[in-house]
Amino acid sequence: MYTTKTLTINDSKIDKTDKKIGLIVSLQILIMSIKNMLIQGSPLLLSINNRLNIALFFVIGVIYLWGFHDVCVRIKIRSVVVLMVSFILILFSIILYNQNIPSIKELLPRTILYSFIGFFYISSINDFKYLLKYLTKFSYIIIVASAFSAYVLLQNSRMGYIDSQYNMPLSYFTTVPIMFLIHENNYRKNIISLSLITICVLIIISFGSRSSILPIFIYIILSFIRNSKVNFKTIIKFTTLTLLLLFIVLNFKYIIIIIINILINRGIYSRTLSLLVSGNITDLSGRDKIYDIVLTEFYKRPFTGIGIGGSNFLTGTGTHSMYLEIFTSLGIIVGSFVFIYLFSTIAKGFYLSKGGPARELILIYTCLVITRGFIGGGLWTNYDL
Repeated sequence: MYTTKTLTINDSKIDKTDKKIGLIVSLQILIMSIKNMLIQGSPLLLSINNRLNIALFFVIGVIYLWGFHDVCVRIKIRSVVVLMVSFILILFSIILYNQNIPSIKELLPRTILYSFIGFFYISSINDFKYLLKYLTKFSYIIIVASAFSAYVLLQNSRMGYIDSQYNMPLSYFTTVPIMFLIHENNYRKNIISLSLITICVLIIISFGSRSSILPIFIYIILSFIRNSKVNFKTIIKFTTLTLLLLFIVLNFKYIIIIIINILINRGIYSRTLSLLVSGNITDLSGRDKIYDIVLTEFYKRPFTGIGIGGSNFLTGTGTHSMYLEIFTSLGIIVGSFVFIYLFSTIAKGFYLSKGGPARELILIYTCLVITRGFIGGGLWTNYDL
């Protein structure tokens, strides 16, 4: 898939360290993705979610300790500075906005485990081929968990144990492995991976959030453009795809109604398709009220913002927009610096990683972060970011 080189003894040691850290990060993503999927369809597991988190945090902590020495040897000053600045910003919010302390206490464990420690370990990797390899392999396991969770969700909904089949977390945690299987399929055509991608897209459409479809669509288009060579075969593929899309566009509503009826006959109600056929696909689902409350308070102190956790204090929930959270919680000045730093880092990483596995990881997670950033995601518990 990517070019390799002959390893010296020293290179071999570096290679093993990258492999170890890549495995550690991938295991953390695997464990928490499966847990977060399984609790969505099971009221019993959801009721003991806090206890599950404590147990799994301990397991993940042990896994992280396994590679702690290797990571410490590779500490980068820039990574330490980023973490220090992050803690300082949180500390300032605690001091300046006492009312936000309960919200900060609630988000802090997830921020430290998912975002800070994950960032610390990932930033110590030199060669990302192992991280990409493990995430791709583990995607098959996560997708099996997604299918099982969707089945349990459907059965519990039919029996009246839960009120709704709609489940945004299920679609979110299903999107990530789809991206890695699309990546694998770009280099090695595999009927199994294609089948799993199709199944998972159907799961998202049937049970999940419409925002999860966009990053998949964008990544497919980018993959097609990057891997296409101008020849007769490519022209035929492009023409066929164009005609197919044209047919779908011209008969869009009719096709969607047919799919809705097929799903309803199987006891599945798709919120996404219903919004699509009714013309309300751009409806913010109550986010506009959250935005109004947060922005009204933000306009009173635009330079300091409402503080980290401010949206939770004001509305009882997160900001539901990464970009809005950056500026409203940190203020115009600090928010602008963070915004510029984040996207300049992504751009620099993309430029420097040409032809390597790091570029593929950047592309996958950028599709996830940037698209979800408009109506979802956050700054402090955004695992993809």
